[in-house]
Amino acid sequence: MLCNDTRAYVECAEIEASEPEAPAISGNLMMPGFTAPKLLWMRKREPVVFERVRKVVLPKDYVGLCLSGETVCDMSDASGTGWLDVADRDWSDRLLAATHLTRSHMPRLVEGTECAAQLREALRREWGISHTVWIAGGAAIDVHGGHTKRWSCATLRYPLGGATRRCTGGSRSDPGRERAREPRA
Repeated sequence: MLCNDTRAYVECAEIEASEPEAPAISGNLMMPGFTAPKLLWMRKREPVVFERVRKVVLPKDYVGLCLSGETVCDMSDASGTGWLDVADRDWSDRLLAATHLTRSHMPRLVEGTECAAQLREALRREWGISHTVWIAGGAAIDVHGGHTKRWSCATLRYPLGGATRRCTGGSRSDPGRERAREPRA
């Protein structure tokens, strides 16, 4: 299911009913484009497929897995899954439980500016690269700007999909005023 697929709107309400603190934990209202409600949707309609889930990785993180052999996700993209505790900057066991998943299903988290993994040695040899190649943690396809009393962000988007973001203020959000945001410390 792609991020623009809205079939999981009922599951959003179910997650927030089973975990009333979901908006406060994640800093977001649960949205059908997030990964968490999509997995709950899958569990209800495709239980055999859901039972086969071993790791939940986003598209760019799957590319990183193929390149490095490691499952890693940056905080920005993790905040769009519905499972990130933005205050603790870690996966929320409570939000994962609301979708019948555990930490074992989730990739390691890194800040977007961190080096997340190294290119596999076999690929370096195949491609004729003799030095270490680091794979960046971040580089999400898009982030959204917003403003509340406690923080503000500005996003500069480039024509081919890149984005630069500058945030100021605290890591708390006001879920009643915004729909989604990239968490910042």
